[in-house]
Amino acid sequence: MKKLCLWIILISIVGMLPSLLQYGCYLMTTDFSNQEIPFIIETKRMLMSGCPLWSWNHLLGDNFIGSYSFYTLTSPFVWFNCLFPNEWMLHVITFTLLLKMICVGMAAYAYLRKMSISGEMSVVGGLMYTFSSFAISNLFYYHFLEPMIVFPIFLIAIERFLRNERYGSV
Repeated sequence: MKKLCLWIILISIVGMLPSLLQYGCYLMTTDFSNQEIPFIIETKRMLMSGCPLWSWNHLLGDNFIGSYSFYTLTSPFVWFNCLFPNEWMLHVITFTLLLKMICVGMAAYAYLRKMSISGEMSVVGGLMYTFSSFAISNLFYYHFLEPMIVFPIFLIAIERFLRNERYGSV
C-alpha cells in the first residue's frame, strides 16, 4: 500500500509539474477554475454565515442546499477545504486533488486484494484505475473522482454480501 501511495504521489506531481512550476499550484481552466473553486468558496461563505438556506450569490438567488448538494455539500473533501482561508484555496485544492487520487488508488487496491490478486498486481491495477482515461480527462470536474473512490468499495460490499461474510455481530 505504501508503494502504491508513493507511485500515485510521484506520477501526480510529475503530471502537475508544469502547472506547479508556472503558478505554484495546480490550476486548470474551464469548469475547475470557473465553477469548482467559486462553488467551494461560496459553500464556505454560506456555512460560515449561519444561514445556509438561500444564496443570493447564485443567479438571482437560489436554494443553497438544493443547488450545491451535488457539487459541494456531499463531499468530505470540500468540507476539508472549508477549514482553510480563501487565500489558500488553490494550494489546498491541489493537495486535496492529490489526496483524492490516493483514495482512488487505495480503494481499487483494496478491491483487487479482496479478489485475491497478488500485491504487486494490485498496485499495478490501482495505478491503472487511478490514472485511467476517465480520471485524467475529468480532472477539471473536481467532484468526479469521488464516485471512483466509492465504486470499488461498493464492489467489495457486494462481494461480502454474496459470500455471506458478516460485517460484525448483530
